[in-house]
Amino acid sequence: MHNSQFTDHHSTQLVSPSFGGGTGEVPVHNQDMEERVLSGLLSHNEWIETGGDYLCRELFYDKRHQTVYDAIRQLYDNGEPADIATVSLHFFQQPRDGVDVNFAALFVHYIDEGTMMYYLRCLYELKQRRSYQEVAELASDICSRLSAPFDEQQQRITQLVHNIGMVPGSCICDMLEANRQLNRIIMNNANGNAPAGILTGFDDLDRLGGLQRGDLVVIAAESSQGKTSLACDLCVSAAQGSHPCIFYSVEMSMAQIAARMAAPYVDISPRVMLLDRLDQAQFKRFDSHIGQMLDLPIYFDDGIRTTIDSIMAGIRHAVRCQQVECVFIDYLQVLQHNDVGVNARRRTEEQFFGSVARQLKNIAKELDICVVLLSQLSRERNNPEPTINRLRGSGQIAEAADVVLTIYRPECYGRTYSGDHALVDPRGTALISIAKGRNIGTGEFICGFNADLTHFYPLAYPARLKDDGRKTADDKRRW
Repeated sequence: MHNSQFTDHHSTQLVSPSFGGGTGEVPVHNQDMEERVLSGLLSHNEWIETGGDYLCRELFYDKRHQTVYDAIRQLYDNGEPADIATVSLHFFQQPRDGVDVNFAALFVHYIDEGTMMYYLRCLYELKQRRSYQEVAELASDICSRLSAPFDEQQQRITQLVHNIGMVPGSCICDMLEANRQLNRIIMNNANGNAPAGILTGFDDLDRLGGLQRGDLVVIAAESSQGKTSLACDLCVSAAQGSHPCIFYSVEMSMAQIAARMAAPYVDISPRVMLLDRLDQAQFKRFDSHIGQMLDLPIYFDDGIRTTIDSIMAGIRHAVRCQQVECVFIDYLQVLQHNDVGVNARRRTEEQFFGSVARQLKNIAKELDICVVLLSQLSRERNNPEPTINRLRGSGQIAEAADVVLTIYRPECYGRTYSGDHALVDPRGTALISIAKGRNIGTGEFICGFNADLTHFYPLAYPARLKDDGRKTADDKRRW
């Protein structure tokens, strides 16, 4: 097991196979790991989503463990809880001949989510090794026994080798299938059935297609520039277009996020809603206007999801159960490593952030959803104007993203805009730049920002500066 993922205390439990026909050796496996994974699934059903394509019945060598996994999966897929009590009852109601499961052995184990993912990767490697063992035994059999059905055995070996090389979730298509998909897109566009983007409420962005399914969109800015506020505005706009959304925030509760989303509708500062006593007029305004928000298909995951694996599991569950089309994650730099042991120590911050971005891009493409990831920019004292190469922690984030939006509010730095926007009054405004647009190109636009309500909104004609830096008479005219 040298150079494998296994630590010494796990590798000592593995049964080493002896290849060759008729040896009768037990295939390589790890009984203890299998029990611990099942125990984790019984305690945390949501980890079924965490396991993704790695998790399948063939991951378990022990037939009893396979039947327990089948029961957990059946209950979970039916929307029922799958714990020790319900699974054991399931076995009692649907007995399996010759299967005697010791549920007490599963009940004594406890693992955390990071360890769970480590075990899954280890068990997947063992599953692959068992497949190689089967190939070796078939090859030995076909060489030593001339009476063996050669064509049948050869076909079986070829299929096994092919399956071993397939990574979980892989799907290979030829050029013909790719062009069939392209032709369908062209014909749908010609017939006026082009897939509509998820509208953002900002015409300059929506004209380019808005938010697209399959895309990873990164909103980047320095601290306190309004990343979360812009994400809330985009989320509400998407939900108003009947696109179910889910919001993940590691640092803010769902009540705090809901206050930011509601603020523009009830015209009350989120801070006032959360910390102060509303006066009679504010109560009346809240009661009159909050109804506009209540039926929007916006969901919150207020569980403790601080690792990328837990968030990925939550996304899969939300897409399957709530048909979510747009995911918002606030924010990248506060997520934690999933790896344990040596892997965690070896991984740098840049590698970690790049890995997270790639995983989110992959799940966006796989599930045909839009993932919006918030990310901080590194501070630049001499020039605070954001650039894509200041994505904090990793240039790999920009590589994985389809779209990168940056936010710049020069009034926070006592500055004015530069370049084409040099005459725009910075007070109450922000510059949104499309710093990267894989399929839409780049560009920028000025929008309004209400700091009290933490709300971005479109502007028709941004107020202009006079030569002395003051606003002109038409400074309140809006787009």
